[in-house]
Amino acid sequence: MQIDPSPVAPTNDPAGGEILTLEFPWGLPGFEDAKSFTLGQMGEGLEAFGRLQSLDDPSIAFVVVPPGLFFEDYDVEIYDEYMAVLGIDGPEDAMVLVIMTVVPPPGECNLNLLGPIIFNPRTLKGAQVVQYKSNYRPAVPISAKTAH
Repeated sequence: MQIDPSPVAPTNDPAGGEILTLEFPWGLPGFEDAKSFTLGQMGEGLEAFGRLQSLDDPSIAFVVVPPGLFFEDYDVEIYDEYMAVLGIDGPEDAMVLVIMTVVPPPGECNLNLLGPIIFNPRTLKGAQVVQYKSNYRPAVPISAKTAH
């Protein structure tokens, strides 16, 4: 199934809103034992950016962002086994985020377009779905010019 990776801001407000708790049945590659995460916004002025924080190991946290914010033509494929486990019946059941690597100044920030985070906001289950059939890379630089 193909889904639209349009900008979808994480639905939480760190200033008092509800924090989503997501379950990752397989964990994340490299962090297979971390299966429970919270998803919340980064704060005022950074509403499109989220923080994915492990509940199993608080030292594991990622900055995440909707890929469509920077790459309008980003296309994601979700394989059948993921759709079944995450309870995805159609595109409306899938939210897409990618992990951003924040490099200290004056470095560039990178997006992992090869391994997007897909989650179902209804079941609150998620997975990192590697895009094996794509030419995406795990570290794609972004710049102010790519944002829209």
